[in-house]
Amino acid sequence: MKRYIFALPLLATLASCQNNTCISCEDEPVRPCQVVDETYVHKYGFEVAPDEWENRGEHGQKITTMDNGITCKASYSFGKLDGHTTYSFPYSSQVQVVRTYSQGELVAEENRFLGGTPKERTEFQSGNRKKVIHWYESGVPQCSEAYQADALIEGQYYTPANQVESQVAGGNGVRVNRDANGDLTSRDMIENGEMVERTSYYPNGTPSEMLPFRNNIVHGLRRTFLQGGEPKTVEEWQDGTQTGITVVYQNGEKYAEIPYENGRKHGIEKRYIDGQELFEEITWNDGHDTGQMRTFKVKRH
Repeated sequence: MKRYIFALPLLATLASCQNNTCISCEDEPVRPCQVVDETYVHKYGFEVAPDEWENRGEHGQKITTMDNGITCKASYSFGKLDGHTTYSFPYSSQVQVVRTYSQGELVAEENRFLGGTPKERTEFQSGNRKKVIHWYESGVPQCSEAYQADALIEGQYYTPANQVESQVAGGNGVRVNRDANGDLTSRDMIENGEMVERTSYYPNGTPSEMLPFRNNIVHGLRRTFLQGGEPKTVEEWQDGTQTGITVVYQNGEKYAEIPYENGRKHGIEKRYIDGQELFEEITWNDGHDTGQMRTFKVKRH
């Protein structure tokens, strides 16, 4: 079953040094990993054995090297994470992620580019609020956002030249998304703190798709386009699942109407010549071609 559920971009997935789960790059899954080496450093700077670390109250730093090449340095006070916990890039001393704790509570999280400049930072505030800042790789701010729970309340979005190009105010507005180099990737319509539509773009600036959302799940008519701007498909979606009629275009004209049910082709697909004249019907059952086909005599053009 094909489902399309949207989640707001997050920092690289992280895990505590305590549970032996490897952090990963943003597009790679988290996996269990093996600890290669562990070192305990007392707050006064000398190494201690694991049992002495516990007996002394766990004050200082625990350094863990994992088999994926990532080194975690976690700062503790009275047995609780306190201060900075850092994660390196694989097989590098360069810090990739910094998590800041106060007596066991996560208060900030920062992801960095390989060169050491900040990429994105989240500050967790009281009242289930948070502030999120993104940067271009050049160091110019990309955006600054304020959330109440998962609702986007305020946002400012900048070009690579550090000019404001869009805003969200009072939970309503347009969010412009660019990659680390400043190339436009998408624009989001925000209403009442939620994204209701996303338009994605090809590198040449023409739309590649328009996605409607309800409660962060695709719902409504999804439209896709070829790079030249011609329509490719118009699809009906319900609560994250392709359900209903999908219209397929060729050379700018309707070529087929395909029925979907729960993400699978189901029913009679109709194909057309010149966008209007029916010439073929194909029967589908739960995603499978039944072999039933019906053809129609068409007028010569």
